[in-house]
Amino acid sequence: MAAVSDGDTLVVKLNKKELTKHLGFITGRIAFYVLKKEFEVLGKQGLPRLPEVSFVSVLEKYQRQGIAEELINYVISHTTYEKYILEVADNNTPAVKLYEKLGFKEYFRVPVKNKKQTGFDFYIYLIKEK
Repeated sequence: MAAVSDGDTLVVKLNKKELTKHLGFITGRIAFYVLKKEFEVLGKQGLPRLPEVSFVSVLEKYQRQGIAEELINYVISHTTYEKYILEVADNNTPAVKLYEKLGFKEYFRVPVKNKKQTGFDFYIYLIKEK
């Protein structure tokens, strides 16, 4: 799976009603407010609002077979944008290596506030130009 936005449109638009329906009233509302801060933001950290590649993921049993590379190449070759940005956790070494292999360059690092809870230290933002 992979998603791409145009930089001016959210990739994810949360639905509080659905979250409370599936997670319960209290947990659903907490999830909504926590996830809203993470996903419903354009131009995170004051970074340029570029088309964003998001949610790149492959089922575990199919990982390390070149599928993520194909997905990203497909997205980039089938969209008309000249620059792309993406966000990855610093401890996701395989993803960072893949993105660098595909021509993404580190642009900015943002320290994570709750390192113990997240399990990583930084969000890394990478940019690629066609």
